[in-house]
Amino acid sequence: MTDERMTDERALSVRQPWTWLIVQGYKPIENRTRSTNFRGFFYVHASKWPKTTTDFHVFGAACDWVRREFGIYVPGEECLKQRGRIIGCAELFQVVEPFSCSSKWHERERFGWVLRNAAPIVPTFEHSGALGFFRLPARVVDVLSQTPRYQPRAVR
Repeated sequence: MTDERMTDERALSVRQPWTWLIVQGYKPIENRTRSTNFRGFFYVHASKWPKTTTDFHVFGAACDWVRREFGIYVPGEECLKQRGRIIGCAELFQVVEPFSCSSKWHERERFGWVLRNAAPIVPTFEHSGALGFFRLPARVVDVLSQTPRYQPRAVR
């Protein structure tokens, strides 16, 4: 096995339907148990979750919650097809402390990674994810740099 040259480009794995909501410009906050010093643009990776029957019930409940709270219809079938793929990009520009933000998207007991300039990429790109931010190999960045991106969307 050959060593791959890694770049400084980062990606972050997020579960669906949150990944879809981020790249479509609906979800301006990613909730995490930890803060991060990272600021800047990154690629958004849709994790391979859900996998089990219970996971699929949780996924459905999340889609229903988004519809009730925000009036946003999440295309569940499209989300499931995107699992294990880089589907967009966003910019992390601020981290808010637990219990310090009133946004409905912020889980009060978690850090809120505040996002902007999110956009989907087409076509999406199959790639393995990892926990937290992970660096991307040069061969992946070369492909992604040629992928058309929609214009970044302001938070809706």
